[in-house]
Amino acid sequence: MEQVTDYRKLEIDDSDLDGELNRQAAMYLHVAEQAVNAEVNYELFKGQLKQLEAQLDAAIRAQAAADKRKVTEAAITKEIERHPDHVKAVATLIGLRGKKEGFRAVRESWHMRKDLLIQRCINERSDIDLAKPMTYNEK
Repeated sequence: MEQVTDYRKLEIDDSDLDGELNRQAAMYLHVAEQAVNAEVNYELFKGQLKQLEAQLDAAIRAQAAADKRKVTEAAITKEIERHPDHVKAVATLIGLRGKKEGFRAVRESWHMRKDLLIQRCINERSDIDLAKPMTYNEK
């Protein structure tokens, strides 16, 4: 497969429809793989964030017990949300979600490109058939 330099280049070269057809499947595969990878990274990090939240929750509860103070669930939640590690992890998760959604949109665009490419090939074939002289049997 050729080196993928710009998977966002969706234009179709009407003068090279055969080449475009040959590249379509490979480029769609590349984009689909990137979309799957982005989804996996997002889901994995979401799991890591849940683990971090559980660790912070346990640490906050342990500290509160050691200090002999009562804390509410809401207070624990707020303390977790303010923790620097949690703030950083949430920002990372938001970035991963953006990347995941971006690749989902690109994958959908390549799917739409396929439909357009097929239609252009059909139109070209129709133009060729109309330009071809009719034979005696076709009259």
